[in-house]
Amino acid sequence: MGDEIIGNRWDSSTGFLIAMIGAIIGLSGIWKFSYLMYENGGGTFLIPYILAIVIMAIPILVLEFGVGFKFKSSLPKVFYNIKSEFEIIAWFIVFLIFIVLIYYTCIMSWDLIYIVLSLFKGWGSNPSVFFTTTLLHSTSNPYGLTYLVVPIGVGLIVIWALIYLFSRKEINKGILTISKISLILSFVLLIGMLLFALQLPGSRTGIMALFNPNWSVLLDLNVWLAAFGQLIFSYGLGYAIASTYSSYLGDNAKLIDNAWIIVLVSLVFEVLVSVLLFAIMGYMALGRNIPITSLVSDGFSLIFVVFPNVFNIMDPWVYMVAPAFFLLILVGSLSTVLALIEPLSNAISEKFGWTRDRAVRQLVLVGLFLSFIFATGMGEYLLRITDSFITQFAIILGVLLEIIVLGWVYDIEDIRSVLNGNSYIKVDKSWVITIKFILPIILTIIWILGVYNLILVGDRQSLLVQSVIASIFVIVPLALTVIPYKGDYSLDLSDNKAGVNYFKEKEYVEKTIDDYAEEDHNPLFDKNGSFVS
Repeated sequence: MGDEIIGNRWDSSTGFLIAMIGAIIGLSGIWKFSYLMYENGGGTFLIPYILAIVIMAIPILVLEFGVGFKFKSSLPKVFYNIKSEFEIIAWFIVFLIFIVLIYYTCIMSWDLIYIVLSLFKGWGSNPSVFFTTTLLHSTSNPYGLTYLVVPIGVGLIVIWALIYLFSRKEINKGILTISKISLILSFVLLIGMLLFALQLPGSRTGIMALFNPNWSVLLDLNVWLAAFGQLIFSYGLGYAIASTYSSYLGDNAKLIDNAWIIVLVSLVFEVLVSVLLFAIMGYMALGRNIPITSLVSDGFSLIFVVFPNVFNIMDPWVYMVAPAFFLLILVGSLSTVLALIEPLSNAISEKFGWTRDRAVRQLVLVGLFLSFIFATGMGEYLLRITDSFITQFAIILGVLLEIIVLGWVYDIEDIRSVLNGNSYIKVDKSWVITIKFILPIILTIIWILGVYNLILVGDRQSLLVQSVIASIFVIVPLALTVIPYKGDYSLDLSDNKAGVNYFKEKEYVEKTIDDYAEEDHNPLFDKNGSFVS
């Protein structure tokens, strides 16, 4: 049947590729990769990074593709049918995605404000003071929770309205449309800005600083761990995006081939963004006669403090370059948040029997309400703590538990046969060994070091906040697990077509149960559609 659209299906494999690439070139690739590359040996960092892609990113990505393509269901439903006790793990991952979505939209709200400010350099002569004090009213005092920063709140309403507008639609009219626009705009803006930046005096110095090799870092374990850790965020591993998007593919999809294409395009984008950032910083270093090392910064400061400083000395080009820069971040982020909400709405719809529109509407309303926490005076402080908790603890634990369930509890050979079905590139026994043995060891090491770092650098108040967050990460997934599901939550193929995810208002028939069972797509059911315990 190929990739023709049936219900909630991609128009083609190309649409799937566009949506996946759009999903993973958002904020993390812009503000994290370039900093890590510079701090961990420059161009030399690409060696452990590319090896980490081969060892971890590709294996996990194709695993998630295989799960989504095979079961055509949300992650909680799949885990429930593998073994009901594991449903809570899937809800842990789903809740994690929701929290990321909530604070991600707040960062997008900041960026939306900066698009407006860039039209008249509204951050003034001291962007650092403007960002932390004038705009965010940033404080670690709990009293900060009592007042809302209105511009950020307005920005959040706009962002969540856009999410609802595009997410409620069928995927080819919503997610795919915005992903196409986002991807085209991202690369047009990136290439245009890059060509401009390369003409600036000092750009060569900045690029040389980025790629200057330091071979000794290859002997540093922390550099290798940084490469593996960054991949989790760069490629959305463990966010259920890959499994959800692949569940909308037609029967002839080349899963492994697609994974390689997605990873390579995303890597090129990350490197080009890094070249752009360091070319512009080289220009500023020359203009102010300061070392480029004093400009390099991680996280929010790079985007909202360092670059406004750069733009302040870029007259008259600032009014063209600055809006394009912040627009690049916004359009890249929009396809990412649409990708994040998709596994959420999918899981909620299947658990409670809701339509797609109702699930998206409820998620948007709750998400908007909760995101206002990060729009308060204490918002930036809480956002940084939450981001650290997610990146150093929760997501790594989620990926680890996911591959243990799929690699050890479920028959991973069954997924391997699905992956190899149509792909030119095949996975062999080494992939199974990687999933079952190598990656659990690597992820366990990264997770332990992450927990240690959270405890080591945290003060009493931040540790208290993280303890509250950790408690919520137990309570909410547990509640979602024990709440009775509406209707039949098993993967009963006798009531709906084999291999197509759908929402309650759309039912289609693609194959008979006999045909489906003969193709052995799902060992959980026999030819009669009965569940095999």
